Amino acid sequence: EMAAKSDDKTLVVSNITREIREEADFLKLFEPFGEVSSAKLAPARHDGTVLGAVGFVTFVSKEDAERAMNTLNGYGPRGWDQRTLTLDWASI
Repeated sequence: EMAAKSDDKTLVVSNITREIREEADFLKLFEPFGEVSSAKLAPARHDGTVLGAVGFVTFVSKEDAERAMNTLNGYGPRGWDQRTLTLDWASI
């Protein structure tokens, strides 16, 4: 079946600030919400840089993923480059 659906644990994160260049820094955003099984940044440009990147984070539990999405969607801490994170459920 080709219909896209969510696994209820994986979030796609866009509008990531330039301050987050490493997957370890990306992971730190989500660790307070629960156990993360995977956190990946997708390079935004052909040279491999992650400026303005999109990332994917998978939690062990649906509840932790929901808490992270509800808290971080629209999050943009002081000092960031005026960006706010956009989170949504990833289609699988």
